[in-house]
Amino acid sequence: MYLACSDEVARFLAGDVAVQLEGRSLRVRLPPLDVEVAHQETFIRAFRPEARRAYDGLRPYMPYLLRIAHSTAVDVLRSAGKVAREAVPLGEVPEVLQLPTDAPSPEGDALDQELRQVVRAFLDRLSPHHRGGPRAAG
Repeated sequence: MYLACSDEVARFLAGDVAVQLEGRSLRVRLPPLDVEVAHQETFIRAFRPEARRAYDGLRPYMPYLLRIAHSTAVDVLRSAGKVAREAVPLGEVPEVLQLPTDAPSPEGDALDQELRQVVRAFLDRLSPHHRGGPRAAG
């Protein structure tokens, strides 16, 4: 799931994040290092048992994952003091209707390539059984 969704989540987080503050809709952009933090935290949250249980398996997964990414981005902005705690009331996270189309940044490409190399090195050390490959006769 990570490899299939990582690029779109990174593009989403690199764009403007919509927040509600005092009845007004604002758009805030995460600094590049905060994008990286929010990207990692999004997948940590998505892999938690409660998030996996909350997904019904019927709706498309990407909008669900981008809602997690939005919530994560707002939390990162809050922790950095860039938006007030009241900026997005819980339960009012907007539904993502359209995926961003911005091209990935060179930094994002480099990080994705590095991640692929790390994952490939990890998978190469696994036995075929643990990789999910064909089982040896035995």
